[in-house]
Amino acid sequence: MAARANNRRRFLARAAGSSSIFLPTAARADEDLTSQIYNPDGSLKEGVSSTVAKTKLVAFTFDQSDNPQINVDGDYKDGTTSNSGSQQVQISYELPDKWGKGYIDTSEGVNAPACKRITVYKAPGNASLECLDEATTIGVGKALKVTDSLARLKTADIIGGRKRTRNEQKYYEFDMASAPDKCEGTSKDDLGLGFCPYDSVFLISATIFNESLYVMAIECDNQEWKQGNADLKRVRSSFNVEAVD
Repeated sequence: MAARANNRRRFLARAAGSSSIFLPTAARADEDLTSQIYNPDGSLKEGVSSTVAKTKLVAFTFDQSDNPQINVDGDYKDGTTSNSGSQQVQISYELPDKWGKGYIDTSEGVNAPACKRITVYKAPGNASLECLDEATTIGVGKALKVTDSLARLKTADIIGGRKRTRNEQKYYEFDMASAPDKCEGTSKDDLGLGFCPYDSVFLISATIFNESLYVMAIECDNQEWKQGNADLKRVRSSFNVEAVD
């Protein structure tokens, strides 16, 4: 399995300059779609269409207990509870207004899913920025204490990573891709190179708030990524964790 993963990485490196969606150059460190659209004061930059930037807010709260804290597609999961006696933390992100139920992109000529699911969770125990700094060394899956539903991240390849700051809070972003262990040989992306093509893309944002680790994971397949990667990155960049007033 490790050999196949290395083959994929070598192929990507040689493919620089092609139209592949998984090129390392597609994840430049200075890339921040939010800053390209908005001014520091939150207003739209000149020349940016308000239609393109129109969004709807998804917001909910986690408490700071050690109870399971998982939210999938805006709904609490896996016994997540809100402990009124514990400090509350506000979690939010923004979705394109053109996305309907099931993340269907209702744009003219598209009318197709933009992603599979959006998972947000608070990892158990304490955490520090050091664990995120070491993610590429010890493994993103281990560093982020991924939930069972995101177990594929433990073996996924890191395609790119960057840091950004939002409201004085530091966020670590990872672009990751996963391939199946066995190939069916029927995929149009299978180039007969001796390894399975990627079939899933994960856009990750993680932050440490009050010594707790909060993670957002957006999961999509190849077609969804090709169709809406700019929108998906904007959703990831909108991830926000802050104390409840």
